Amino acid sequence: MCRRRTRARPETNRVARGRRSRCRPPVLYLYVCSAAMLPDHLPFLLDHCLAGLYVLSGERIVWLNARAAELVGCKPEEMVGGSFLEFVYPPDLSLLRAAETAGPYVIRAVRRDGELVHLEVHQRSLEKDGQRLISGAVVDVTARVRAESAERDKLLHDAFHDLLTGLPNRALFLDRLEHRLALEKRRHKTSFSVLVLDIDRFKVINDSLGHVRGDELLIEVARRLQSCLRPGDTVARLSGDEFTILLEDVATAADARKVADRLREELRVPFWLGALEVFSGASIGIAHGSATYAHPEDILRDADTALYRAKAQGRGRCVEFDASMHDRAVELLQLETALRRALERNEFRLHYQPVVSLTSGQITGAEALLRWNHPERGLVPPMEFIPLAEETGLIVEIGAWVLREACRQMKEWQERLGQPGLEIGVNLSSRQFQGPGLVA
Repeated sequence: MCRRRTRARPETNRVARGRRSRCRPPVLYLYVCSAAMLPDHLPFLLDHCLAGLYVLSGERIVWLNARAAELVGCKPEEMVGGSFLEFVYPPDLSLLRAAETAGPYVIRAVRRDGELVHLEVHQRSLEKDGQRLISGAVVDVTARVRAESAERDKLLHDAFHDLLTGLPNRALFLDRLEHRLALEKRRHKTSFSVLVLDIDRFKVINDSLGHVRGDELLIEVARRLQSCLRPGDTVARLSGDEFTILLEDVATAADARKVADRLREELRVPFWLGALEVFSGASIGIAHGSATYAHPEDILRDADTALYRAKAQGRGRCVEFDASMHDRAVELLQLETALRRALERNEFRLHYQPVVSLTSGQITGAEALLRWNHPERGLVPPMEFIPLAEETGLIVEIGAWVLREACRQMKEWQERLGQPGLEIGVNLSSRQFQGPGLVA
């Protein structure tokens, strides 16, 4: 036991108001006392250090502590004098040599029992008696590396999968479709189809029962779709209630139609959302694969065009794409663009059909009929642009113009003909009744 020693305290040891602090062992004495204990405890402390410590001469192990040997499943006496390279995982040997002059690095080592561990290495060169040595420390970071790897894998998985259903997302689907197209171009053979599926009445279910029930429906739809397909096929969720399917190696278009019919039948079976029984269904568009497609987005576009046609025919249907649909889609897009400019370019005209009294034979009014005088196509039939105006919402703005113009014209006729009783009939869209400002 160390005996107490005293020494004169410097003036700085005095506390405020001239009082001395309590007696305590001097710092210098404690350091000397601890240093005196090191020779007996140093081997024990080194062997039980959290880090593995070692000294190398080239590849040869000159000295290491028990912890360093334990990291590779050995005892120190079994490793001293041998080469440390025998424990390095062979693919990491190049990394080891490249990192000799770098800072800390991580390598993989093979334990004696065959287990792979990740070691973080810190080392530096030194000279002793003219001999160049390397002293270093290694720390087992296997748990950290595995956690980081798991996190990277999760991020990668989430980047290519839908978080709600666990299905591949658009990015992964397009990647697989791109590989399939490349295969078709090498084989010069068409044997796949793409289906785009939309859940009927999903918005009604989602709005009435809430998003939680809507999500439950999407999850169940995903499960049913997977159960109807082969392991080699791909089903993905594109967005919202829209799913897409890549059917691999279907011999004929008829085979793809059979799969589509099976999917529609499966989704007609009622769903149980909590305690509620809900009926839905699906509309499906099909595009058959061809090596003529340049990009995966093109075939997905065509399948979506077929889906749009299926929904226009009354939902719950399955429609296959043909080239005329694409031509029609392009035509409608161009027509929509021109329709948005027609008002400001004053291209609309009103034709008036007279209303004649059967009793007097006199004209009592007229019905206003909208016509579009397209600068290139001439008069566009109402059945071509009225439904498009309804769909895009332009019918409200167009309808307001029709009312103003018809009223102006009728007022002019009333004054010019001296017939204040003349009436005008104008067809209104249901959308106009939904907005403010319409006086009935």
